[in-house]
Amino acid sequence: MENSKDTPMIDFSRTIYEIKKHWYYYVIAFVLFVGFGTFYMYKKNPVYLFHANMLIEQEGGSGTSSAAMAMMKSFSMAGIGGGSIDDELLVIQSHGIAKEMVKELKLNRQYIDRVDVRNLPLYNNSPVEVNAPDEIFDTIVGVTFHIDIKKNGLVDILVKKGLFETVYEAKSKELPTTVTPSTGGTFVLTKTKYFVPDEERYIIVNVSDNDFVAENYSSQLVIDYASSKSNGIMLELEDNQKQRGLDILNKMFEVYNRRRLAENNTKAISQMKFVDERLAEVTKAMVTSEKELEAFKLKNKITDLAVEAEVLLEQNSANSKSVVEQQTQIAILNMVCNFLEDPQNSYSLIPINTGINNEVAAKAISDYNTLVLNRMQLNASAKDSNKTVKVLDQQIDAMRTGVISTIKNIRDNAKIAFGELSKVSGNVSSRLLSLSENERQFLDLTRNREIQNSLYLFLVEQRESNLLKVGANAPVGRVIDCAYRDTKPIKPKLSFVMALALFATLVFPTLWFIFKTIFAKTIVLKYDVTRFSDASEIEELRIADNDEVDFSLQTRIASEFRTVRNILMKSNPKSLLITSLFEGEGKTFVGGNILKLISNSGKTAVVIDINAEGKISRKLLSTASGNGIVDCLISDISVDSVIRQSSMKNISIITPGTETGIMQEALANEKLQTILNALKEKFDVVVFISGGVESNMTLPIVSDIVDKTLLVLRSNQLAKPYLKFYKLLKPQLNEDKMMVVVNGIKDYKIGCIKTLIKR
Repeated sequence: MENSKDTPMIDFSRTIYEIKKHWYYYVIAFVLFVGFGTFYMYKKNPVYLFHANMLIEQEGGSGTSSAAMAMMKSFSMAGIGGGSIDDELLVIQSHGIAKEMVKELKLNRQYIDRVDVRNLPLYNNSPVEVNAPDEIFDTIVGVTFHIDIKKNGLVDILVKKGLFETVYEAKSKELPTTVTPSTGGTFVLTKTKYFVPDEERYIIVNVSDNDFVAENYSSQLVIDYASSKSNGIMLELEDNQKQRGLDILNKMFEVYNRRRLAENNTKAISQMKFVDERLAEVTKAMVTSEKELEAFKLKNKITDLAVEAEVLLEQNSANSKSVVEQQTQIAILNMVCNFLEDPQNSYSLIPINTGINNEVAAKAISDYNTLVLNRMQLNASAKDSNKTVKVLDQQIDAMRTGVISTIKNIRDNAKIAFGELSKVSGNVSSRLLSLSENERQFLDLTRNREIQNSLYLFLVEQRESNLLKVGANAPVGRVIDCAYRDTKPIKPKLSFVMALALFATLVFPTLWFIFKTIFAKTIVLKYDVTRFSDASEIEELRIADNDEVDFSLQTRIASEFRTVRNILMKSNPKSLLITSLFEGEGKTFVGGNILKLISNSGKTAVVIDINAEGKISRKLLSTASGNGIVDCLISDISVDSVIRQSSMKNISIITPGTETGIMQEALANEKLQTILNALKEKFDVVVFISGGVESNMTLPIVSDIVDKTLLVLRSNQLAKPYLKFYKLLKPQLNEDKMMVVVNGIKDYKIGCIKTLIKR
């Protein structure tokens, strides 16, 4: 059989054995845990889940002042309007709101009515009340009042700090009464309308400071988004008192709205003050802007800057055109004068007869050209001495002088007009240049006035809006769902408690059995042997009804012995040693049945009884007297003379002999090997059966010369002695040729459980 140490799997056979043996542990655990669960369900007050939902109203700006609102967001008034949902979550989760809720609901005093083993919470229905100034609950050290109400109406009062320290005690007090514990503070105990005369009650009052209770409830409250797509806030709380859970959630919303409303009113009043101050400044700035604009118009003689600019541009264009025309006329007139004054052109036609705007000059030129043309026609047919020609020459000369004089006069007049036009054009251009600068200043003044007007309108609107806020008193949060609770308690759940009890029933005994297996102090199964032995084979034997096993029947014990026999004889050993560490392990029982199987197989065997008490000899021969193995070893007695036939077929036996007191010294004789060799020649198998190693150290002596060793250990024996002797013998043992049998294992079947249950 393969050693369990060589496999990575854990052998749970010992655990299974313990479970079968002590199955009633599960019954006991079931009764205990189910009973504890039932008691817990009775004692524990049901806890309900409470819900509440609130919508945060968000204000949005619109209308004519939206641009001004955007501008003002960069200043101190950016807070106008509702904040984001994250901001409101931070506000409602604040310690201050939780503390105010605790103070208003008086949750710094928790009342409990002790009835039998149950502690029933009291909320606004306690027969007694603990009162003190509000300042005490901000600094008090946590104490517990134990108030024992008697039938006669008197009360015994015990005040404790923690579990063990008593800070006040009084007997038979009449309510109302004053209590002054050594921790500080003065408390007054009074009756309430729920106080019933002649009724005995035991009331416990846990008194704590407001901050501690607020922190406790803050850790229990679940405050989160009601929905990812809305501005809603949801609150959840677990509480074992139905009305208190509702009041806490509703009070949280009430305190939040009251605080946010007070903050908004304070903000609105502060903003109104700021707006009034700014209105005064803006009004003063508006008056200054109007005066500056009026003074600018008077100084620069401006009525309408756009119209004036248009007129000046038209005038400048007309003047420019006139100047060009005058310059053109002067140039033409100069050319005409130059032409007429040239002697070479005395009787030539004046080539310029168009482009002159002056009618007199044009007519004079036309008349002059007519005379010259007549002369040219006459000169073509008459001689130079012709009188008519001479008269025409005189007329032309006279007219030329007149035309020149006329042209020059007109030219001088044109030059005068040109000078006037240039002067006017210069004035217009200068006016246009100054108009650009005036326009910039005018625009600056106008823009400033418009800004002041817009700011004034915005501030007036904000002032009215703040007045409406102060007067409206609208809460920031609109309660969608007032506090409500689930119809069924969320804990304790009977199914969960019973499932936990069943789980504990299965787990704890199993863990105990595993613990016993790991830290076992007894040898019970072959698994226990593997912890200290490296034997190649380990087998188990269950207890039989009788020492003699009937191998004609197909019983389990018979099958187990056959398995042991097959393992022992697998390699056809010629010699065996059957021994144990202590007396009473079952060597005789095991050895006898192994011999019976050898006998049934038709093999011959000789048994050498080296047990000083001769148990196997008496079993097989009914006597252990006479010469035996010791006599052969210490004298000349031949081994053949001490061999006897046993009661079993094919089985012979050699008794211990007459000198059993020196058994160990005799076995150390080298003659033992000679005897063993001789017996091997005569018998198929030589079997040594020894006593316990504790009293006779035969194991290391004989195991060295035999082919196979069978070590018998009894189940349910202490492991410590085994470990002690085995550790001593281990260096001298060849464990590769040793087999261990755990004898006397009790078999606990599951069937016996059913039988007991039926009974």
